[in-house]
Amino acid sequence: MWARVARYEVEPEQMDAAVRGFEAASEQLRGLRGAKGGYILIDRENGSAVTVTFWEGYDVLSASEVVAAGLRRQAMEEAQGQVSSVGVYEVAAEFD
Repeated sequence: MWARVARYEVEPEQMDAAVRGFEAASEQLRGLRGAKGGYILIDRENGSAVTVTFWEGYDVLSASEVVAAGLRRQAMEEAQGQVSSVGVYEVAAEFD
């Protein structure tokens, strides 16, 4: 399994708008081949957010990049936030 981790900067008072944007984006991500779910993590106090999406393989993660980049931009539009970084990681271990 593979993960894409994106970090965002959002004004704290715009965090609810960012969450709405992320929720809308997640609806579209669910329909992509190989998508295995994800998380939206926020820090309301300092205006940061992180999304982690999981993919069944590197090939489907790579194939989703153009769509995912567009969804990241759309998620930030209403909140007037910025994508600060995006990374790709192999999931080496899982724990409960």
